[in-house]
Amino acid sequence: MGLFMGALGGEMNNQIYALHPSGKEPPQAPILEQMRVSYRAVGRRALGMGASFATITAVFSGIECVVEKYRGKHDLINGAVSGCAAGAALSAKSGPATACMGCVGFAAFSVAIEAVMGPH
Repeated sequence: MGLFMGALGGEMNNQIYALHPSGKEPPQAPILEQMRVSYRAVGRRALGMGASFATITAVFSGIECVVEKYRGKHDLINGAVSGCAAGAALSAKSGPATACMGCVGFAAFSVAIEAVMGPH
């Protein structure tokens, strides 16, 4: 699921970066060359986003299963702990302050989704 979401996001996000970095209209290449370059750019972006979504999915699901097994319950705390771990893992490269913000943001999002969706 994470790889699919990354591919979809990469394709949609590629349209945002369609302009040349200089802001000027690039010279027109033949249409087949434009398509080849565009599809390669979509593929690279989709691969990167797919890897990020796969990491989030693996960390979140793995931690949630471990916490649920350890605690013996299924409640909001499991989602908060696993959301915190996934957010911190995703933003760990940017430093400890960013990792803390990622932890808090993902934990809050996870608790909100669990509260809205209810027990599964």
